[in-house]
Amino acid sequence: IERGFKHVVDNTSLKGRWQILGRSPLIICDTGHNEHAFEITINRLKKEAHGKLIFILGFVKDKDKSRIQELIPEGSEVYLTAFNSERALKEEELKRIAFEKTNKISIFSDVNWALEEARRVANKEDIIFIGGSTYLVAEINNL
Repeated sequence: IERGFKHVVDNTSLKGRWQILGRSPLIICDTGHNEHAFEITINRLKKEAHGKLIFILGFVKDKDKSRIQELIPEGSEVYLTAFNSERALKEEELKRIAFEKTNKISIFSDVNWALEEARRVANKEDIIFIGGSTYLVAEINNL
């Protein structure tokens, strides 16, 4: 059982509870997608941050995103992305989401394209966070 838990990602491809996908820049994904989980995640990210925060986020249609939007720290970059689910907000719907504390919002059709762009622009001290939906996190290619 212990060996199984240590290798759960390798054995199942399940991703997402504060999982570190890369370093320099630090890349973290988390499947916490409600307000409470996201607030805990934001507080943890703020403690880790030495550079800028880049958020790659995707949402399902029936979730209230307003509080999550309010929790994004000022000066962060936000990459909104669609994912493969009938419940997912698509690119046109993502364009209507506003993040008041950030001046950089980009829209992507795919989480891996968003991650590629985030890695391209990030400095080694930055943090890239991927979350907002379990569906989105599941579509991250293995790094």
